[in-house]
Amino acid sequence: DKKPELLDETVPADIVAKADGIIEDIQAESGRAMFQDGDVVAKGEVLISGTLDLMEPEGGAVDLGYLVVRAAGNVKPDESTSKRLFSKLRHIFE
Repeated sequence: DKKPELLDETVPADIVAKADGIIEDIQAESGRAMFQDGDVVAKGEVLISGTLDLMEPEGGAVDLGYLVVRAAGNVKPDESTSKRLFSKLRHIFE
């Protein structure tokens, strides 16, 4: 019997498309959605990014950089496209 792979949920990661398709609905719980409902995506594109730009209030002089998180959310493919479209994580620091 093959044991299931354990995922380290503390490792920053993006959610990427496993196949080409059309997004019916995308909701980011952690991270930032890179596409909108109805957008066409290609295999390998980042759907929900785990890299967040930290924006300072307008007129500020300090670059706050970015924050990396483990992307999480729900992405529903259009029924006419592959149902295996979205569920691959890619670690940010690979």
